[in-house]
Amino acid sequence: MTRILFRRSMALAALLALGACVSPEPRKPVLVADVDADIDDISALAYLCQEHKLGRVELAAVTVTNTGAGYPGKALQYVRCTLAACGLTDVPVADGSRTATNLFPEPMRDGVERILSRTFEGCTQSTEPAQQSAPRLLADIFGREDLVRVVTLGPVTNVTEALKLEPELESHVEAVYVMGGAVSVPGNICCGAESQYDNSQEFNIMGDAAAARGLIEALAPEKVFLVPLDATRAVPVTKTFASRLESSRVGTEPATAEVGLVSRILSNPEVQGGIEFEMLYWWDPLTVVSATRPGVVSFETRSLDVVQAGASLGRTKVSSEGRRVRVGTEANKALFEELFLDSLNGR
Repeated sequence: MTRILFRRSMALAALLALGACVSPEPRKPVLVADVDADIDDISALAYLCQEHKLGRVELAAVTVTNTGAGYPGKALQYVRCTLAACGLTDVPVADGSRTATNLFPEPMRDGVERILSRTFEGCTQSTEPAQQSAPRLLADIFGREDLVRVVTLGPVTNVTEALKLEPELESHVEAVYVMGGAVSVPGNICCGAESQYDNSQEFNIMGDAAAARGLIEALAPEKVFLVPLDATRAVPVTKTFASRLESSRVGTEPATAEVGLVSRILSNPEVQGGIEFEMLYWWDPLTVVSATRPGVVSFETRSLDVVQAGASLGRTKVSSEGRRVRVGTEANKALFEELFLDSLNGR
């Protein structure tokens, strides 16, 4: 009997030791997306829907800023339409202030509205704000989760306002991935705004330069991962990619709702013209892929400041007096396209 008990004890000890050596399952990132509902925001959100359904992230909420490319109410509706198409109507949605500090040019906003109204023709989701504001929803999620990863795909107004509501929640923010800025390359000013700005800035940061500076000052150094035009210029939207996406079909139907959604955007005649003239890039999809899949974007630490006035308003410039952020300098186009396409297809 003593020998049997000894052997059992040894076996139990061995199992406990083995358990101690086995690494726990990687934590699924809790992620919130803050968008301005441009056409590439919708494509990026389609990717995040599939990442959520595949179990690689938990999409905790989507917030909408009205300081960017989408019109108030319509931007919120198109986000709701996207989540409905993807089967994720249980994901909370809210929008922020319906006034903007520095409006995007009207021709740009009109173009987005034409394309998305056609993309979501027949969608009856509401344009009415949620009972809870976007900053309040974000702050509540920060408060209930140990760590939250944020992706912002328009002006960063909502995220900065959330941190103002409860500054102590900064420690709950794991990282913020920002599509914005132009550090070592020219900006992307267009659509009638050229006479006002010197093209040293990118639209998202220009849209609320004060919030951009406030965000990098509110967060611990190097928690901000900037995906600027320096990196996104490596990922143009191409006819080849559009063809590969279009071929992702089961019979006559798209392989997934997300494939169908992005295909409808890319088949729009105005979008086709932008592809033809090499004007469109995967700005927002690159940002969300970099936030969920390492190795797609190369990041370097830089000290940056955000210009607050004049013709350079919104410029993200290297400055010894700035804050340390992680700046995307390059992107792996082939890897990005494969990961983006695979996820949209549910692979």
